[in-house]
Amino acid sequence: MLEPIATSEAVATADERELGVALIDIGGGTSDIAVFLDGSIAFSAAVPVGGNHVTRDISIGLRTPFSRSPSD
Repeated sequence: MLEPIATSEAVATADERELGVALIDIGGGTSDIAVFLDGSIAFSAAVPVGGNHVTRDISIGLRTPFSRSPSD
């Protein structure tokens, strides 16, 4: 199953998908985008920018250290 479809089942109601909704699932390294119209997926994409990138950019802007978890 396409990950954005599974995500939409967890966070969007059937009415929202029917009316039209855009979902962005921000992960650590990538973000998945899905657009639903008339209850069906109309567009899907994966962007190689995630929460780790945003956190790193904020830490640079605030001049604070960016520590990574031991598993990285």
